Amino acid sequence: MRMIKFRAWDKLKRTMITNSSFTTLCIGGDIATVSKYIPHKGGYALESVTQLSNYEYDNLIFMQYTGLKDKDGVEIYEGDIVCYQVPEKVSKNKLNLNKSITKEKIVKWNSFSCGYNLTDTNKPIYEIIGNIHDNPDLLEAS
Repeated sequence: MRMIKFRAWDKLKRTMITNSSFTTLCIGGDIATVSKYIPHKGGYALESVTQLSNYEYDNLIFMQYTGLKDKDGVEIYEGDIVCYQVPEKVSKNKLNLNKSITKEKIVKWNSFSCGYNLTDTNKPIYEIIGNIHDNPDLLEAS
């Protein structure tokens, strides 16, 4: 079972908050409590990370961890831009397995398949080259 965790993009400060693994968001009244799981007695326990006013909360974009890591062992989150190799297509039904081309994609949730638009393989095939917030210039390429 994979750990459910998040990172957040702060729209005002234009920075990614990754130092704590956000796992729960409880919104009540004017305060949102952000918590994370911490190792505790052989399992996990929730620890309150911070409380955010609605103003602060509205300026954060949360992205969930996919449960996958790239070729370098870096966790892949929603909004990451990844590249990967695919065999070169020779004709409609034929691939050249000796030649490959590099493709890029933005990691997104696919509502139809109820999963992320990534293939979970035994060998990591993706490499994170950026994300949609820190590297908007990569969006044109992908």
